[in-house]
Amino acid sequence: MTESSTAECAITECKAILRERFSLLSRSGDGGYFNDAIEQNLSTLFNLLEGTIARSEGNSLLIIGPRGAGKTWLLEKAFERINSTACNGKYALVQLNGAVHTDDGIALKEIAAALQIESELDEKPTMSFAAAFSYLLESMRSGDRQSRRPVVFVLDEFDCFTQHHNQTLLYNLFDIAQSAHTPIAVIGLTCHLDVIELLEKRVKSRFSHRQLHVFNTLDLQQYTELFKTLLSLPEGFSDKHFQHQWQQSLDKLTKDSMMKKVLRKLYEKTVDVWSLKAIMVLPVNQLSTDEPFLRSSQFHEAYDMLHTDTKAALIPGLSVLELTLLVAIRHYMETSSKPFNFEIIYKEYMKFATQGAHSLGYPKQLVMNAFEHLQLMRLVFPADQRTKSMPKEYCKMYLAMSCREVKEAIQAYPNCPTDLQQWSLNIGTA
Repeated sequence: MTESSTAECAITECKAILRERFSLLSRSGDGGYFNDAIEQNLSTLFNLLEGTIARSEGNSLLIIGPRGAGKTWLLEKAFERINSTACNGKYALVQLNGAVHTDDGIALKEIAAALQIESELDEKPTMSFAAAFSYLLESMRSGDRQSRRPVVFVLDEFDCFTQHHNQTLLYNLFDIAQSAHTPIAVIGLTCHLDVIELLEKRVKSRFSHRQLHVFNTLDLQQYTELFKTLLSLPEGFSDKHFQHQWQQSLDKLTKDSMMKKVLRKLYEKTVDVWSLKAIMVLPVNQLSTDEPFLRSSQFHEAYDMLHTDTKAALIPGLSVLELTLLVAIRHYMETSSKPFNFEIIYKEYMKFATQGAHSLGYPKQLVMNAFEHLQLMRLVFPADQRTKSMPKEYCKMYLAMSCREVKEAIQAYPNCPTDLQQWSLNIGTA
């Protein structure tokens, strides 16, 4: 085999491995963000599953956290640990998704299929939902307590199940788990922090109220290490020489100033693994024998393609006064996380307008008109929609852009006044 064909084979294998890793169905390599908090949550989840499977306990728990924080990954790791013990093969797993199983009837059929009793339900097509569910429960309760096969229910998009009529499914599952007649574990996954408040009183009384909160707690250095982990080739890679060169190129890439800037911008926007994988797809697909290693400019291009800010694109069309108000908002946000109103921002604006020899001072009504135009463009938006009866100058607002985005937009603004540019760079001096 020639040298060029060897290199081509190595690159083809490399691209295949990384593409599979970046797919939504794969979480390979995501273990790079293991930390003490994750380990503690994993231990709690493992003990709950072990209690149900090995000791015939009834359990219920909610895993709560934003999308991409690792809820599903955490559950998969817990099952991996369970399956490496004597519990392997001694339980039934029922996986439901609130976005797919949109009513209790559909969910019931999925449960019957997972427990391999759907044929028995099909023989009774006229059976009502209540009767079918009762039959299903009886089949789960058959035999003595020790001989019953434990069942683990995983309810993804748990908040969607709270919208089902009378929350019948949730009520019955939590009731079984609480009564301990049948060894089952009910594990819900949701992004809604207030999901407990969505439960009806009778359902809430049967829930154990155990919750695991999952958040990404990576610092920038750990985030960079995860970036390298996701792009690293496995030990079983066929071409060891290419693998060594690839790893050296990754070390060089993560030290590149442009790459550091891209990672920092992505880290400040979101810390989830999906977004990190997303910017890797384009650079990996561009690998070839001519360009066998990744370059920082490829990631910069991928970031710009995926994170085009429509709000920032509106900035060049703003007037200088409107731009000045954005800088005033930026100054305020550097010192406070609370929402602002026009009067607060007008005071910030006047601090700037009354200094120096520039001519950016305008009448208050004109400033108010500019502020309202920012609202129309949705660059600022109400913190509370129930403010119609409140004087408009006191309505609380939030900025729809990050401070960094405002700063970058001002730097790119054509013919921006020098004083305004300087004010945007010197936080706390105005």
